[in-house]
Amino acid sequence: MKGILHTVYLLIAIILSTTLFAAMDLFGVKPNMFIIYLVIAGFYVSQKEAIWLGMIYGLFYDIIVGHCLGLNGILFMFECFFTVLFCENMIRRSNVVISAIAIVWWTILIEGINALFSPVNGILHILYVIGIEAVYNSVLMLIVYAPLNGFFRRLYDEKR
Repeated sequence: MKGILHTVYLLIAIILSTTLFAAMDLFGVKPNMFIIYLVIAGFYVSQKEAIWLGMIYGLFYDIIVGHCLGLNGILFMFECFFTVLFCENMIRRSNVVISAIAIVWWTILIEGINALFSPVNGILHILYVIGIEAVYNSVLMLIVYAPLNGFFRRLYDEKR
């Protein structure tokens, strides 16, 4: 059941990324629903599940927009896995502020590493794009946080 629901959200993220979010660029920057979903999922999934979820989401993201096939698979795997580790060791519940901070952190880290493997437009341009995307992802997270958090809470809280 959990696999089916993760697949449905993957399809929703793919559809949104290629249609609505492609048209909603802000200064040429598009939000990344994959980072948002994986951070919120990281509060609830197990370590093993986080590895697979991040890898699968990252590979699909690479297919859609990636410059280097497999890079986002690895980065998203680390994102989800380390979010799980942080949540297990530091905090116990999902929190909108912690989620926003995590999304800003992971956006900066992932997009910064991706910038190393893409044609360079200059360091100021890269910082400009990463900064706008980090803010954009955080604002979008505020919109999708409540439904996703409620979904995960119902799906995973029976094991806690």
